Amino acid sequence: MTNKKYISAGDFKKRREQLKQRRKIEFWQATWRLVLLFAITGGLGWAIAVPNWAILRKSQIKIQGNRYLTSTAIEELLALSYPESVLEIPPKQLIKQLQDNAAIEQVTITRHLLPPRLIVSVRERPPVAIALSPETEIDNPDSYSREIGFLDRRGIWIPKSSYQNDLGNFEFPTLKITGPRSNYLPYWQELYPILARAKIEIYELNWEDPANLVLKTELGKVHFGVYTSSSQFKQQLSVLSQMQELPKKIPLSHIAYIDLNNPNSPKVQLYSP
Repeated sequence: MTNKKYISAGDFKKRREQLKQRRKIEFWQATWRLVLLFAITGGLGWAIAVPNWAILRKSQIKIQGNRYLTSTAIEELLALSYPESVLEIPPKQLIKQLQDNAAIEQVTITRHLLPPRLIVSVRERPPVAIALSPETEIDNPDSYSREIGFLDRRGIWIPKSSYQNDLGNFEFPTLKITGPRSNYLPYWQELYPILARAKIEIYELNWEDPANLVLKTELGKVHFGVYTSSSQFKQQLSVLSQMQELPKKIPLSHIAYIDLNNPNSPKVQLYSP
């Protein structure tokens, strides 16, 4: 015998009321979601339009991680025009700007809306050489001791005024370079690693004459002639390192300079008796 389950009229009416109630709840839930979406969209549009959501002054920019460069120097390199909408500030462009114009290896820029501010975190490259500033080269060559800048390993020139006054126990580089930057910057990136690995002490590069690079070394002045390539420069330094016994044969006070224009035929120029 087959059992059949019958739905009474009362049960059918009860289920229909439950379905109707559920649809009403779903309708109001959808309505509130739509209202909330409009509210958020409108609020965001209003927030963006409010003038207070902008960088109005330098005090809203925080520089962190800088050990060598001053915060002021980094802020100036950002070259922001005020007021500047927080959301319209281009982080990638500012990062490239800093890395191309300062001794900075890595930059992270974070934008904050509440309160509106810019956090600039940097990791610097330390200076590796002391260099004469452009103004000094042209206007006042006698003021070398006052008007100096620094080079990092990529050849970025930074004026001394951009560096912190209080650097604790940090020792600035002893290597010096003189002459117009146009003479040495095209070669600095390939040349500096060679200098850093040199087996002989090098104190100064004089590049005032592009036809004759002169190095001050532990053996005195050395004329290298025109810088043509890193391979020739390496060969010249290698020959120079082989001459470290020279002072045992000739007192350094008698040597005017060493001529390495032709590394295959080095010459020693003595002072006239």
